[in-house]
Amino acid sequence: MVLSDLSQGADLSAPLRSIDTSGALMLWIQLPDGRTSRDSFAGFNEQGSVVAEIPANHINWEFFANGQQLTLQDTGTRRELFKSQMKGTGAARLAFKERCGI
Repeated sequence: MVLSDLSQGADLSAPLRSIDTSGALMLWIQLPDGRTSRDSFAGFNEQGSVVAEIPANHINWEFFANGQQLTLQDTGTRRELFKSQMKGTGAARLAFKERCGI
């Protein structure tokens, strides 16, 4: 996963504002009924982007398929690095299962 700050626009040739991270990250997925999944992992700063490897067995796939909101938080600073709605993840989950068996 690579996360870059594109708040200044989507021109990838322009310099990106650096995203600093403590290295301890938490991925939160919230369902419409309010239940929340959280998965912790390590990340690092790679030329202004947060980079992390998230093993497939670390993700709660029920939450991924049915999630309403995804948040990536730096647990060292308690700062939200990324927050997004999860429209379309149910279809993505079915494709993962069909093509990859996960």
